[in-house]
Amino acid sequence: MHKRCDAELARFKAKHEQASRAGKAPVGTPDGVCESVWSDFVALRKAKKAKITQTALNGLEREARKAQIPLEDALRICCERGWAGFKADWIASHLSQPKDKNLAAARAIFGDERRLNDEFKALT
Repeated sequence: MHKRCDAELARFKAKHEQASRAGKAPVGTPDGVCESVWSDFVALRKAKKAKITQTALNGLEREARKAQIPLEDALRICCERGWAGFKADWIASHLSQPKDKNLAAARAIFGDERRLNDEFKALT
């Protein structure tokens, strides 16, 4: 009777150990990403209980290419904003925002620098 219980326990422990190891193969630092950004991203994913798998990393790389930014910048944005993942659509509006809007506001406050440049040229 004890042999059967021991065999069942051994089989259960082996399955439990195998299940706990599954999906825990470490993903190394991707090429082109500095160690500090990668370690911050790993810590963020760990805090959110989101494992870093090769599939997840492939998705991040794909979305970074869509956004036309390096993977390191995408990971840095994730860390800054507390995101466990990244979608190009999330920052598309930020990247495509016209700088003229800010320029128009600055010119309204500080005056038009083009007029000053013309006056300076007239003096010289």
